[in-house]
Amino acid sequence: MEEHFLKEYVSGVSREPTRPWYNPDGDCIVYQMVDEAIIAQRVDPILTLYRSAITDKPIGYQIKGVAALANRFGWNGILVNCTQDTDGLKHISLYALGH
Repeated sequence: MEEHFLKEYVSGVSREPTRPWYNPDGDCIVYQMVDEAIIAQRVDPILTLYRSAITDKPIGYQIKGVAALANRFGWNGILVNCTQDTDGLKHISLYALGH
């Protein structure tokens, strides 16, 4: 494989580890393990799974309507946790924080 032409000027880790983030404009939590093309697979009206366009492994997710869910059920917040390994995402959990 050919080396990138700027390799001699760049060293170290290319970026921080990925973490889920809340998008207030879309009212959703988004997470993607690796920076590569994805195929979005809608699981239900709330959860969309991101699969690698290269390997088809699950590499991320989007949880829609986060604030709307919290308001509807009177939650103070939402915690999302996922387990992953080199084969991709294994488990996604959503926890509601009550009063």
